[in-house]
Amino acid sequence: MKKLVFLIILMFIVLSAISAQNGREFTYSFQANPLYYFLGILALQIDNEQGSYQIPLHFEFQYALNSNFNLSITPMFYYGKFNEYNSFSDGINGTTYNAKQLNAIIVSGILYKPFNTRLKGMHLGAFIPMGYSFFKSEEHLRYFGHSWVETVPEINDNFFLIGIGTSIGYQWIFKNGFTISLGIRGEKIWTIGSKNNTGVYSKPKNLFGLPFSITLPFKLGYSF
Repeated sequence: MKKLVFLIILMFIVLSAISAQNGREFTYSFQANPLYYFLGILALQIDNEQGSYQIPLHFEFQYALNSNFNLSITPMFYYGKFNEYNSFSDGINGTTYNAKQLNAIIVSGILYKPFNTRLKGMHLGAFIPMGYSFFKSEEHLRYFGHSWVETVPEINDNFFLIGIGTSIGYQWIFKNGFTISLGIRGEKIWTIGSKNNTGVYSKPKNLFGLPFSITLPFKLGYSF
């Protein structure tokens, strides 16, 4: 564990030293989290049911308003189609269904640079996610044991999403514009369902049972 912490600190020092040699000022930055796309592809390889697929889109645009404040806009889009069989915890009861899900969110935020470094360096951020989500499934069967006992009507549910969040991180920009960004982010998103919704959904479980989610963003991109 001590070796891992030492390597992380060493990486920060080396990247900071290389980035500090670059005197060029940057105004715009486009970045994306490669893990977001990798995990989406991995999920398709694990769940290779015929007709199932996922379309993820996630990138961030930053604009330096001045040396202290950056504007951040992050479109987040996800669409998935599933042909699934879900068994309950006992492995006997379950459902089988075809479903579609869409999440479309825009995250708008302000990043404060306490050391007057424009796009580079440390930032403290505050942001507001807003968006829309729907979940639709065809009429499907819910069974108990080995006998079909219930037909579940079609679900066509819609949700409005709104939240608040904060972040802290560090961004390295090299001479050629290549950009690396690391940080920690916490956010709380409220899901407001339509009064006509019929589905039953479990509440998300956050790390350590906290009332908000915590993520560790890792982004690669280009600044100019």
